[in-house]
Amino acid sequence: SFLDGRPDDRFALVVFAGAAVTLCPLTLDHGVARHLLDEVRHGTLPDGTAIGLGLGTAVARLRHSEAESKIVVLVTDGSNNTGQLDPVNAAEMAAELGITVHTVLVGRSGPVPVPVEQRDPRTGRVVREVRRMEMEINPELLAELARITGGSSFLARDSEALEEVFRAIGRLARSNI
Repeated sequence: SFLDGRPDDRFALVVFAGAAVTLCPLTLDHGVARHLLDEVRHGTLPDGTAIGLGLGTAVARLRHSEAESKIVVLVTDGSNNTGQLDPVNAAEMAAELGITVHTVLVGRSGPVPVPVEQRDPRTGRVVREVRRMEMEINPELLAELARITGGSSFLARDSEALEEVFRAIGRLARSNI
């Protein structure tokens, strides 16, 4: 719905876990971006939360853009626990390039349900189950990344709150073309 509410904006999609990849380069084709986003599957990247790599990859996608407004919406469910790029360094690079970062923390700390895929050793079939795992969050880090770049930091505990966060970001991020 965030894409639908911004029909004249170019979007890129970067996904990250223990690594970061550009799923879709900057495009006005929201249909393609939406399709690629729908195809994201848990477990395709190494485990972990490499916030710095995710942000750094997004910054690299916007580095040469001549747009008046360059914004990264960084959505994460955890605390940075892997990756070769420190999130604060990535935010400082964004700030130097005039890129604003809005951070969105989804979920909560403590034991949370996480989908896990495992191969059954007898049948070879991949079985998906939900296990409760201990998760850490770091709202202070996300607030710092937003502050460094002149962005805002948000918290979304459920899907309704996440929709409201995206509406709020949509109101913040307006410029004339």
